[in-house]
Amino acid sequence: MSSIVPYLMPVSLAVMVYVRLNEAEDQTMNVLFFATFQWLWAVKNWVAGPLKTDSGLFTWLAVMAAAWYDSPRGIAVSTGLLGVSFGGVFLLTISSNPFKNNFKSMAKRLERTPGFCKLFTVYMLASAIFWGTYSYEYSAFGE
Repeated sequence: MSSIVPYLMPVSLAVMVYVRLNEAEDQTMNVLFFATFQWLWAVKNWVAGPLKTDSGLFTWLAVMAAAWYDSPRGIAVSTGLLGVSFGGVFLLTISSNPFKNNFKSMAKRLERTPGFCKLFTVYMLASAIFWGTYSYEYSAFGE
């Protein structure tokens, strides 16, 4: 089972992107559903690991609250925070130039496989873009 879990990251993101691109109507309920799914994942991380201090426990709650109360400004700010957060992790990840040794150093440091580290890096970038698009859509710029 634990070998399947890392692949749920990109699969869940792919499903979210598919729904996002194929739902022309208001996205507020999708944002609520996506954030709830991610929040439950953060709870799982706090309880069972591997990320016992997952900040998503709080950031996803902000997105859930903004979507629940149908606050465009709240959705723009909270999803913007997510975009910056995921983007920051992506930039930190690539700042050590993991490409020079095919992610082996990163894998050793994280006690993961190089394949997982590649997947994680792409997931961080894709998540930054995904949530950033919601921030843009719900901001004054996207109106």
